[in-house]
Amino acid sequence: LTSVEFTPLATTISNKLTAGTWVVGLDVVAGHYVIAGVPDRAGTIVIKSGDGTQTSYTLDGTQAGVAASQHTTIVDIADGQTIQVTNLPQIELTTA
Repeated sequence: LTSVEFTPLATTISNKLTAGTWVVGLDVVAGHYVIAGVPDRAGTIVIKSGDGTQTSYTLDGTQAGVAASQHTTIVDIADGQTIQVTNLPQIELTTA
């Protein structure tokens, strides 16, 4: 192997994020959002800032008898932050 070439993929702004790491301002618009859990799934969302601070949220849709509204969290995200989604097939950010 004598050389390697990296080609960036095109991105599309979306309010639906699958498992992975996403950049605010590149993959999702900054704003004030409600994030709902996924029925019968539990997972984590970590929001990281450029200064190294991070906030973690656990969404647990596996608890029987708990109202769906209790499987949500409200977040403020800003350009340059990253959102890491783990153990959830997809989350949807709804403007709060």
